Amino acid sequence: EQSINEVIRRHESLRTRFIMVDGEPMQVIEPELSLRLKEEEFSSWPEQQQELELSSRVAEEVRRGFDLSVAPLMRIRVMRKSSLEHVLVVVMHHIISDGWSIAVLNREIAVLYEANSSGASPELKELPIQYADYAVWERERIRSGDYDEHLRYWEELLSGSGAALEIPADRSRPAVQSHRGALERFRLGQELS
Repeated sequence: EQSINEVIRRHESLRTRFIMVDGEPMQVIEPELSLRLKEEEFSSWPEQQQELELSSRVAEEVRRGFDLSVAPLMRIRVMRKSSLEHVLVVVMHHIISDGWSIAVLNREIAVLYEANSSGASPELKELPIQYADYAVWERERIRSGDYDEHLRYWEELLSGSGAALEIPADRSRPAVQSHRGALERFRLGQELS
């Protein structure tokens, strides 16, 4: 909890919410915000039942929506499978995070957790800029006309491209796509992983 709250302190986007002002969305960054971790105990459950229940609870957490006007736009749960094995579930709205951010979040939580659990000082430098600074820079760049030049370049380059991207596959595509998918679960042994 201490590690996650430090990450929230470091990143304004994790303290952000959105309100409507005169029909337009407006970003509000909370000066301070902390989370209490929701902990659940599963160590007394049989392993198979544990896995089913954990999967069900994770799916439930992912499906639950967010009210964009209320920070934080993230939820965190710790599910204890045993004294040595826990599942950390972090669900964030895409409006405050993206794929690149997840790697940063994971790295920072790991560094802070390691330091906090060993009593050491974490070695993370303060951030010189926040995402809002980047957004201001990007808006200024768009206003400068530089954006229009780049947009024209890509529009010209991509003009005439087909609507569908045909990528070589291991078998031919059906005439009518079904959009059916599948999920395959498996475990890698400790030696391999």
